[in-house]
Amino acid sequence: MKLSVLSKISIGFIATITIVSITGAILVQIPLRQNVASRWVQHTHEVLLELETILSNMTDAETGQRGYLLTGDDRYLEPYHSAIAQIDTRLQQLKASIADNPEQQRRHELLERQIEAKLGLMAKTIALRSNEGFEPAVQIIFSGQGKQQMDAIRASISEMKQEENQLLERRIRDYRAIAQLTTQAFLILLLLSLALICVVYYLVNSDITSRKRAQRKNLQLLQQVQTERGLLETVLQQMPAGVIIAEAPSGKLILGNQQVEQIWRHSFLAVDNVEQYREYKSFHQDGRPYNPQELPLARSILTGEVVIEEEIDFLGGDGTRGTMLVSSAPIRNATGNVTAGVVTFSDISDRKQAEKELRRREAELRFLNEALPVGIFRLDPQGSCTYTNPRAGEICGFTFDEALGTGWRKFIHPDDVAPLWSQWLPAVAAHQEFSGEVRYLHPDGTVRFGRVKVAPIFSCSNAIGYVGTIEDITEIRAVEKMKNEFISVVSHELRTPLASIRGAIGLLSAGLLVDEPETAQEMLEIASLDTERLVRLVNDILDLERLESHKLTLIKRWCDAAALMRQSVESLQLVTEQNNVTLSFTLRSRQIYVDPDRIIQTLVNLLSNAIKFSSPGATVWLSADLGSRESGVGETEVRALGKLGEKTQLPITNYQSPTPELLFTVKDTGRGIPADKLATIFERFQQIDASDSRQKGGTGLGLAICRTIVQLHGGQIWAESVLGQGSAFCFTIPLVQ
Repeated sequence: MKLSVLSKISIGFIATITIVSITGAILVQIPLRQNVASRWVQHTHEVLLELETILSNMTDAETGQRGYLLTGDDRYLEPYHSAIAQIDTRLQQLKASIADNPEQQRRHELLERQIEAKLGLMAKTIALRSNEGFEPAVQIIFSGQGKQQMDAIRASISEMKQEENQLLERRIRDYRAIAQLTTQAFLILLLLSLALICVVYYLVNSDITSRKRAQRKNLQLLQQVQTERGLLETVLQQMPAGVIIAEAPSGKLILGNQQVEQIWRHSFLAVDNVEQYREYKSFHQDGRPYNPQELPLARSILTGEVVIEEEIDFLGGDGTRGTMLVSSAPIRNATGNVTAGVVTFSDISDRKQAEKELRRREAELRFLNEALPVGIFRLDPQGSCTYTNPRAGEICGFTFDEALGTGWRKFIHPDDVAPLWSQWLPAVAAHQEFSGEVRYLHPDGTVRFGRVKVAPIFSCSNAIGYVGTIEDITEIRAVEKMKNEFISVVSHELRTPLASIRGAIGLLSAGLLVDEPETAQEMLEIASLDTERLVRLVNDILDLERLESHKLTLIKRWCDAAALMRQSVESLQLVTEQNNVTLSFTLRSRQIYVDPDRIIQTLVNLLSNAIKFSSPGATVWLSADLGSRESGVGETEVRALGKLGEKTQLPITNYQSPTPELLFTVKDTGRGIPADKLATIFERFQQIDASDSRQKGGTGLGLAICRTIVQLHGGQIWAESVLGQGSAFCFTIPLVQ
């Protein structure tokens, strides 16, 4: 059955209405879905921001706590209290934000418990510092419990962030898919409408022989076109993206929706040609303005290019800048010629700002990671390094370029590789954390100790790599070794005189020397001398401990250096006579700001040592000289004290100082100090000969006390010696203006 032209037009009209209605109904749903997707993206960004803020608050609280523990100053608790006041609110906000995610709620509950435990520990240490002092509080810090808690908090937050980042990627993909669907739906609608218009136009003109029928058909076609254009414009106005249609090849803009005005923030500019596109002020990402022919719509019209999601910066009518995501395509006729072009664009300024903020926060985290005093590294599943921070390189002895792509075993001390490997393999197989203490061998032969902790990174229950930390414990090991050596030496130094005292008293108490009064008297003298030695040892240990722990406050005042030297010499006059040693000194009258008792103690210690290790008839020299080598200012004549009473000229130590200092020198002509002992002579219980403590009566702590006193005054102390010819002990005191 052959249909009439009117019937064909009616069928075409109904089909057009149906297609346009269906497409319009679909397009009405698209902006709703796009808005939902956009809200979910924003929601994920808010959750990530809350997690970052909670971690920042905990870091601020810990920083304030440690500052207070170190100083005892309540001002350091201000960031601590400020962070504590925000954390609970942030946790509640975070809980509300993840109410839709049961897995994140579970992690949130764990995070709350971890933060509560960490805050409790910080409050405990602060209370201990406030009530009992530094030592009890710092013991908790040294226990590592606080670090473990903070690491657990970071791990929980990292796990939650990883979940949110995965959600963010998926939601951004959804958002882009909807935007692409919008463009495709519009293009389909436009193409269908144009195709139907062409069909109707063909049908109307097929029956041109009849004027009446032609007029009727033309009227019907005109009404149909107007209806379709109205529907098309209605659909375009409802689209969430800006849409502009232009003729080809002129580029005249023939249609635009209301989103164009909202995005550009000025009225629709119906320009007549491509050159006038410059009225829409657009810029490349590097700031260069677009030439009219470079714009996506112009490229689609002039060359037939299809442009997909090109980011363009623009200047709105209100003077504000923004960024839009632009796509364009040519519209071709049946012969394939470009007859028009369509461009769609959406304002992504808010999204770009959010991405910028996210990058900024990532940069901040990266900076914190680079500045941490703990080494951090990441391994791929095969155990090769993919990232290290600078601190890890310092501890392990490599650069980032050297570590990249290298297995972790390369930098381990050869003796530790096999034991560590035997522990590492089971941990990897079980996807468990690994921790241990490791020796790292540097290229220059230096060995450093590190405490390593490695944890697997999971994705969909599969380990995709490992992240670890390295804490440098070289100094801790050295302190432990020094502590053990100190205890060993002290126990030996105490045991020797105690054994002597015990033996002497045992003989006396047993009555074995009743008939030998002279021997009994000798035993009493031995016990008395060893008792005095014990008292000196204990006093020296207490003095050194108080000085090194700053429990002994220096009482500084202005003093005359010559007066301090004179008092030190006079206090040793009897000792010089007993040892038949001459003490010669050069006085320099110079005001110095010191604790006089401690400086005299230092001078007496150095002079006593010089006298003890000098042969009978020898001379010990004491002098003070300006470090800048000024001469003749405030010096008095050379004087001598001692049994011989000779005058002796003292040579001045060759010392140059960049700052004004007073240089004290004690010089003798004793047996001297071996070169390998000069570096350690100022350490505790360091003596050239182990028999010195018995023969000379020393405790081995005098020089250590001298070093601590000088350092507390801001000076330096050292020894110079030629074996067999004598020694010179020098120390400086800064001249305060």
